[in-house]
Amino acid sequence: MKKSKLVIGIDISKSKLDVFILGDPTSISPRHFVVTNDKKGILQILSEVKKYRIVNDDILFCFENTGVYGMHLCYLLQENQLRYSMVPAIEIKRSKGLTRGKSDKSDSEDIAWYAMTHEHRLSFKELPETDLMKLRLLLTERDKLVKAIGIFDSTKENEDFFPLEVTKELMKQNRQIIKGLQRQLKAIEKLIKELIKANDKIQKQMELAKSVPGVGDQTAINLIVTTRCFTTFDNWRQLACYAGIAPFEYSSGTSIRGKTKVSGLANKKLKTLLNMAALTAKKYDLQMKEYYEKKTKEGKNGMLVMNALRCKIISRGFDEALNALCNESLFNDSAIFHNQIQELFIQNTYLPFGRLFENFEKDLNRIYLSILTQGWQSLTNDDYEQLEELAFSCPFVNGSAVYKARSLYAHIQPGL
Repeated sequence: MKKSKLVIGIDISKSKLDVFILGDPTSISPRHFVVTNDKKGILQILSEVKKYRIVNDDILFCFENTGVYGMHLCYLLQENQLRYSMVPAIEIKRSKGLTRGKSDKSDSEDIAWYAMTHEHRLSFKELPETDLMKLRLLLTERDKLVKAIGIFDSTKENEDFFPLEVTKELMKQNRQIIKGLQRQLKAIEKLIKELIKANDKIQKQMELAKSVPGVGDQTAINLIVTTRCFTTFDNWRQLACYAGIAPFEYSSGTSIRGKTKVSGLANKKLKTLLNMAALTAKKYDLQMKEYYEKKTKEGKNGMLVMNALRCKIISRGFDEALNALCNESLFNDSAIFHNQIQELFIQNTYLPFGRLFENFEKDLNRIYLSILTQGWQSLTNDDYEQLEELAFSCPFVNGSAVYKARSLYAHIQPGL
């Protein structure tokens, strides 16, 4: 991978930006300066960077993900077609090793050195589309209102322990506040629905996400916002890891043999929503219910099986959305459709054989691409047998290819 010639680490705070510039030590001396966290200050950074006369593709900006405080910087870097990467603060902190003391200057230097030494692992960011940013802010406001309603509603407990003359005026005011908050909550939810309805892409992703058993409006919307319409993660396993439902081994040498468990580094809100979705699916979806009862009868821990249900929900939702995105991008331009299919055929052919579920993915890709180009009549008896065998197998053994095989097999046996 080509290394950047100029690396700029930026420590972001509400009012100022600490900037540290690194480059080739033989020609570029390390440099630190401070600017204001506004358009004027960021333009000053860009002006200083231009003095080095290095093309944009050889310049890398890196900073911590600080939420709204970094929005000015993101907008202007994207506007000027400059590469930037946002890294979680804990990742940079743990990469430093033993340190003593702390200052904004040293933090900006640490970020710059991290970007220079870990550039091969960095992913370059882009701001999501406007509607997704609006949706994220509306969801945040909705969460605040739901939390506030719950806090004010807890005041009702006072009525059971205090005389009426003590709580009468208080409860009157409390009810008015709750009614006002509920009106605002309805207004926010109406804006969310209108925004989704006005955006065809988001609406389509909503419908696909809600087609998964147990997934309701709130889970679907949060999945869409978190994944930017299922485009920020390469596969469902990455999303499961981010949501904190992917199990990890805990062992070392011969003495430490801990239980395989999920990590606490997770999006806790998304994990909660997926847990509620799994509970709903276990109760109302026949397949999920049978799976839960079967595994618990085998002696599996109930929470372990519930976590497996969460993974199944993410796997199904991610695959449905990703397939829809791929199909849409392929069919939008019919002139290059067949060329793209042929290219995919070649790429699939040269994929190395690996673990069992990866081999099934490769075989299913070949079958699916054959159907797209030549129709169902192109499949051989062996293809039909392989498709049937995979469709009736366990997805936790053979991977997500099972769900895709079931979708294809449903065209052969519609009533199944």
